[in-house]
Amino acid sequence: MKKRILSAMMAIAMTAGLLSACGGSGGYASGGAASSGAEKTVKDSVTVVLNSEPNGIDPQQTNQINAFVIQAQVFDTLVTIGGDGTPQPCLAESWETVDECTVRFHLRDDVTFHNGEKMTAEDVRYSIERATLNANSATMFSAFDGEKTAVVDETTVDIVTKEPFAAIFTYLSMSRAGIVCKSAVEEMGDDEAKRTPIGTGAFQFVDWSAGTQVTLERNENFWGEKPAYTTLTFKFVTEAASRAIEVETGNADIAFNPDASDVDRLSGSGDVTTVITPAFGATSIYLNPSDPVLSDLKVRQAMAYALDLEAIAESVYGAMGSAPGGICAQSFTSAAKLDLCPYDPDKARQLLSEAGYGEGEAEITVLAYTASDVQSIAEICQNMWKAAGFKVNLVQADMSAVLSDVREYKGSCWICGWSYAADDGGFFIGDFDPTYTGNFTYAFESRITDLKNQAASCMDPEERNELYRQAQEILYYEDMAIITVADKNIAYLTTPNVTGFVGAASGAPYLGDIVVYQ
Repeated sequence: MKKRILSAMMAIAMTAGLLSACGGSGGYASGGAASSGAEKTVKDSVTVVLNSEPNGIDPQQTNQINAFVIQAQVFDTLVTIGGDGTPQPCLAESWETVDECTVRFHLRDDVTFHNGEKMTAEDVRYSIERATLNANSATMFSAFDGEKTAVVDETTVDIVTKEPFAAIFTYLSMSRAGIVCKSAVEEMGDDEAKRTPIGTGAFQFVDWSAGTQVTLERNENFWGEKPAYTTLTFKFVTEAASRAIEVETGNADIAFNPDASDVDRLSGSGDVTTVITPAFGATSIYLNPSDPVLSDLKVRQAMAYALDLEAIAESVYGAMGSAPGGICAQSFTSAAKLDLCPYDPDKARQLLSEAGYGEGEAEITVLAYTASDVQSIAEICQNMWKAAGFKVNLVQADMSAVLSDVREYKGSCWICGWSYAADDGGFFIGDFDPTYTGNFTYAFESRITDLKNQAASCMDPEERNELYRQAQEILYYEDMAIITVADKNIAYLTTPNVTGFVGAASGAPYLGDIVVYQ
């Protein structure tokens, strides 16, 4: 079978990015026929390889993408988000607005946790309040009022926000809003809950072999459509080449996070299918306006003109990325399509001259953490900036050291790959809010705070996205606070026997709908 590259349409990617078991369309019954009509046997065990082991699987206590991948199979959320951006029922069957800060959710009455306990409104209330209190989720859920979120009756809960919050459904569809069993968490304690997750999802936790794998099994009491297979195993394989080999040899059915080189290498192979999905993420350069040299806008603009973004994206990412259309990944519905500075080294030199700098006099320090793509981009940018007349010092360190320097406003700029779990412009713009304590963008523009706050309370989606677009235009055209060098794609490798797999822009697809044939 000739290798297929499945470039998902954007609407499909966004749907998959927020999909949980609630949105599952169901699978084939065991022993069903493939689409060709030939009788084939459905595998009863599916193996997925991830690039690293998460530090836990508890929704409110983890912030790693590999944790989200496993959580998507074990936990359900109140709602999911459809391809048109509207909330869809999941654990909540329906809802209505009580007031501008309160949404009342009516829960399914037929849901049990994996330990056999019935899910009630108290579990939902507890999960939301817990999300506002735990360090790994509190910042994301800062708009929610955990104390005022209240049980109305066993199947009804009022979720309250501190101010009108337009993105409430998006946040409630995300992994960190997964509903946990209150009694189980309180009995186990947080440490044990991270290692022994109990949810309501299509798969339930069986075993965690430290450093090796996590094993799940089908939840036979699942309230929705049950998966076609019984066992789902996540293996941890650090080396990208080894993950690809696992799929090539049939030792695994799906591999996450392949390197671009493996995606290119496997083109034309009959043994592997590559699924490529636009991601809610990109790689960007954040510029420091407090730096003595970069304090001049013309110097920051010169840095932009000096970079051949198309060449960088192609060289570093290949099929795993593309030249940017703005500063926010174009997969976001709120992304502004910007007229970016074209590659023009002569224009860069002219701007440096106008700023008073001769050849090699504009000295900048570039911070880059030790990820392979970031290092490659840093070295390419260093050469392009030097060719345009800059003197460039490249400092490479681990992420914690780089972030420490950034938060102390050291360095002229830093290079960072970023991604978000859902399609909400508030994530991207919020990082440029100078009042945000977790800010890592050298942000200084107070207008961004105002626009972000206006958007957060704006209930009209188009008006809200327009506010986010205005913020992006300020950040680029007026401030040159960020240069995005590539929009990222997410790739997955599967065997040709895997059917029904859809990539997720969030990087955490639901796997209950797939069918794998022998």
